[in-house]
Amino acid sequence: DNVDIIMISETKNDKSFPSNQFIMDGYSPPFRLDRNDHGGGIIVYIRDDIPCKEIKTYDLPHDVEGIFIEINLRTSKWILIGGYNPEKNYISYFLNHIWKQLDNLIITYDNIILLGDLNSCLTENNMINFCDTYNLTNLINEPTCYKNMENPSSIDVILTNRKKSFCNSSALETGLSDHHKMTVTVLKTYLKKRACYRPLSCL
Repeated sequence: DNVDIIMISETKNDKSFPSNQFIMDGYSPPFRLDRNDHGGGIIVYIRDDIPCKEIKTYDLPHDVEGIFIEINLRTSKWILIGGYNPEKNYISYFLNHIWKQLDNLIITYDNIILLGDLNSCLTENNMINFCDTYNLTNLINEPTCYKNMENPSSIDVILTNRKKSFCNSSALETGLSDHHKMTVTVLKTYLKKRACYRPLSCL
């Protein structure tokens, strides 16, 4: 009851799974980007009283996993991007196509948040150039992936150009993944729900 936006990658879902199977109380029907031969699948849940809509990106290649969602929060409008990049060597191709979409959307959206498993650290040149272009900061400053226990990496990101708007960002062990932690942040805004106010949280 305290989570407002949930993004899950590597869902391994395809069209054979009916949408009704993924309905959850308190959330709008989820936005889905189903798995294909190249990817793992994405699903995004948003609280049912938060105005939102998917932004269709018809020229995004089928082997690039990115889902773009407009979210309206009181007086501000955000573009939320859920992304999954399957391997480190693919990051340049992945970011170039996300870059192309953002260049078209940045005219309309001043506030950006990108979440997902990108399989690339922020120290990589491609990631540095992408973040510099849009003034993006990673809110997660700790290891998130423990595939190599002796050298864990931070490849599950929450990138935003509004760093000061967020707090309590962290990576949590849930036991739901074989070696990834869950990333969490809280947007410092309040939305009315069930006659009370509480901060908006994203995973």
